[in-house]
Amino acid sequence: MKVFVRQTGFTLIEMLMALAVLSIVLAIGYGSLSQLLAQQIKLNSNHQQMRDLQVMTQLMEYDFAFASRRRIRNEYSNRLAAFSGEPKQLRLTSNGRRMSKGIRQSRLQHIEYEFKNDSLRRLVWQELDGFRKEDQTVSISLVDIKSLKWQFLSPTGVWENTWPATGQGGNSSLPRAVQLNMELSKVGPMQQIFLLPR
Repeated sequence: MKVFVRQTGFTLIEMLMALAVLSIVLAIGYGSLSQLLAQQIKLNSNHQQMRDLQVMTQLMEYDFAFASRRRIRNEYSNRLAAFSGEPKQLRLTSNGRRMSKGIRQSRLQHIEYEFKNDSLRRLVWQELDGFRKEDQTVSISLVDIKSLKWQFLSPTGVWENTWPATGQGGNSSLPRAVQLNMELSKVGPMQQIFLLPR
């Protein structure tokens, strides 16, 4: 008498069906994972631009709060205004440099904010008189800017596009405030007003 033993296991069709279901689930999971990774990369990029923006605006607040009326001379000994600005560029003398212990030198420094090629750069010169363009230090850059415009509040309460404005007290006067209008590609439009010392 023959005894038939029933073998247990999966048939070939069952294995193929299981593989088909597994491949569908993995394809859906891969699509979701790649979408999640793309969103994470975009979020990190936006977050980096926000951090750079915060650092730049904090430096601006500090520079403008310590703006000085001290006029400067360029490398050709031409006297320049202590504070001058145009819609895309701003130049000032700041008295806010932090000093290391034991170092004796002037706290004044020449600072320029320059908008060029979709980026805003903060340029710093440690010497005020006789400064040369090549002696600058780029302290920070903010990139991916769509548009930027500076404006300057006169003592009469009028926003000017250039400083020193006509009839505003000459080359040692400071505006009451500086307005920055800027549109960043990842953050969008923003407006910031910085007060200056009187």
